[in-house]
Amino acid sequence: DSSYREEAVSELRGLAAAGVPEADQKLAALLQDRAFPLRKHVVLELSASPKYEGGDEVVKALGSTMNDGDEDLATEASKVLIRMAANEAPEALQQLTRPLLDEGRRAVAWRVLHTLTQESATPALAGAVPAIGVALGSDDLPLQVVAAQALGKLAPVSVEVQPLLVSAGRSEHKELRATAICGFFLCGSGTTAESFSFLEGLLEDEELYVRTAAVHVFGRIGLWTASHVSPEATKRAQQALL
Repeated sequence: DSSYREEAVSELRGLAAAGVPEADQKLAALLQDRAFPLRKHVVLELSASPKYEGGDEVVKALGSTMNDGDEDLATEASKVLIRMAANEAPEALQQLTRPLLDEGRRAVAWRVLHTLTQESATPALAGAVPAIGVALGSDDLPLQVVAAQALGKLAPVSVEVQPLLVSAGRSEHKELRATAICGFFLCGSGTTAESFSFLEGLLEDEELYVRTAAVHVFGRIGLWTASHVSPEATKRAQQALL
């Protein structure tokens, strides 16, 4: 009876959240049992409990679930791990970043990064930046683009994203270059002098889409108010915005 099983899963989640280790172990076992028909319900139950940090066994089982052929199930597992990592769970962050470092798991890496772009950024997620940088440096353009999007999402919580965005902003690939430039939107007052210098140079770029993206960034974060922006760049940006 599925309703009975769902209720039992809910009870297990409640016990696990209360710190009962046997409940953690049972949830992990259910997640790893591909014959269990309610694996997605287990993940959704975990997702519905924001205060539940997850034991190591559950976190590792969620990491394995990200490889599942059921894309919805794998995506939900990614969401739960992102939420756990955002709440400073180091094992969850490790599970999230592993696919980003593994060339054989690029489909999983893409899904993780795409899911990350849909979630709220927290300082704890800044720990994923080095692994995202590895994905950005791959030879897989769709993975590079979504990595740049994820870096832009994390820009408010990590200054380490900016040199990575600068590098991608010089790419020969139009989509990646534009995505990286727009990644500066959320840098705000944390924008570094090096990033400002890079963005200033884009105002003179021969490509119209690059100049357009740069102008949008200037308008979004008000670069002309920063003390380390040259008067010439200020004037060019204001003229372009007008």
